[in-house]
Amino acid sequence: TKIDHQKQMFGGIYDYVRHPIYFCEFSWMYTLSLLLDSPFLLAVSAVVMQPACYVLCKYDEQDAIHHFGESYKKYCKRTAFWIPNIF
Repeated sequence: TKIDHQKQMFGGIYDYVRHPIYFCEFSWMYTLSLLLDSPFLLAVSAVVMQPACYVLCKYDEQDAIHHFGESYKKYCKRTAFWIPNIF
């Protein structure tokens, strides 16, 4: 039911950040590029991965607004997009 999904969405790490999986994906790419000392991988992370994750997050949010309505909009106002208390 819709209520069960809302309970899952508004708990744990999701109380602090709306898209932890995407944040971890591009953070992992940045970290890997630095550990491997790879300017190419760093460029791919900055030019491809991070923008792609951003676009996917925005798409996911539109879908969540469609399904959860005003409660998701309120959730967006009180939680960070990717980085708690920053973005």
